[in-house]
Amino acid sequence: MLGRTDRRWRLVALLAALAIVAAALGARLSYWTVARSADLSARGAAQLEQTEITPAQRGTIFDRSGTTILAMTGYRDLLSAYPSELTASEADLIASRLTPLLDLGAAAAAGLRAQLRSGDPYVVLDHQLTPAQSEAIRAGLQDGSLQQLALEPQPLRIYPDPGGAPGTSLASQLLGFVNGQGQGQYGVEQRYQSALAGRPEETRGLVDIAGRPLVDAQTVIEAGQAGADLRLTIDAGLQLQLEKELYAARVADGATSASAVILSPVDGSVLAWASVPGYDANAYASVASSDPGRFVDPIVSQVYEPGSVMKMFVAAAGYGSGKIAPSTRFDDGGSLRIGQYTVYDADHRPMGVIPFEKGIAYSRNVVASRAAFTLGPSVAAAARTLFATWQTFGIGAPTGVDVADEVGGLVDDPSVHPWAKIDLANR
Repeated sequence: MLGRTDRRWRLVALLAALAIVAAALGARLSYWTVARSADLSARGAAQLEQTEITPAQRGTIFDRSGTTILAMTGYRDLLSAYPSELTASEADLIASRLTPLLDLGAAAAAGLRAQLRSGDPYVVLDHQLTPAQSEAIRAGLQDGSLQQLALEPQPLRIYPDPGGAPGTSLASQLLGFVNGQGQGQYGVEQRYQSALAGRPEETRGLVDIAGRPLVDAQTVIEAGQAGADLRLTIDAGLQLQLEKELYAARVADGATSASAVILSPVDGSVLAWASVPGYDANAYASVASSDPGRFVDPIVSQVYEPGSVMKMFVAAAGYGSGKIAPSTRFDDGGSLRIGQYTVYDADHRPMGVIPFEKGIAYSRNVVASRAAFTLGPSVAAAARTLFATWQTFGIGAPTGVDVADEVGGLVDDPSVHPWAKIDLANR
């Protein structure tokens, strides 16, 4: 009787332990199927779904005629592969066939073979094929000599017209370029990035085990919008001629650089805008590694001394204040001594007493200096009058021209840094 009683209690204890374990397992199962259900469902969906963003086609840039293309979007193929679908021998065979097509050296060929044997679901083999390479690979996929490869069209910004100097594209510094991430850099491309780029299309849907989208299981989240086209005021023919003239002048004079802008006398619109040396925007990557300074447009991003054009502001200040008339006469002695300094006319020759309008027509430095002294009863007063005229015309401030990276000029405010008499004469 005692033995049977002991066995009965052991049986009860075993059944209790089993009940406790079952309860714990049930509680744990309930935790995963109820409390963590949403989280597990989200993780599973994440493995089967992916979001794909397709950039919008970038807008085209035209010249003023609306027919000459200055910048456009073309396409080149990206070459990808699915190594997880290949055996080692298949990977080696494909690598041997791709090596001559892609014109690879020994090191690059070894890298290609390693990528194809990696077993990864997806790899990129080449970011930008030439049209001939794309055709050869497409033919190989069709005849079966190549497999588990994909050609994926990728947008590429193209600047179709050559510039006026060797190795350049037309209006390179004015237009800028578009980098590999689709971002406009410098010039018009950067200034109008938002309008030109548009909005990308966003889709979400199921993918296969290799990560490839299933065509019939995609949902459009954002339809996107194509980039806007731009029509500039630039005349392509005049732009090319200006670049040629600047290049010739730079070579003839041995100058470091040369720049020019041509404006319409009717409405002030920019007809041509150029600097040399320029660059080939189609090959911006090589320029970035060799001479990135060429990207900077000196017309808007550098300061320079304007020279004799400033005489016209002396005239404007004189006419506006009533201190000077076109017939006001000044003595042009060829030179003018101001303390320890001397102002010279370009030819160092006197023209005698002449009307102000003649002095400006012949760009006489002495006449302009004497005229500046008459703008006020003192150097300080004359300086304030001339500086106020500069401000009226926006001298020293950005013009607001619609290109990227414009900087303001450097001017001395006489109320902050008083001008000496020689400063007034030279400005």
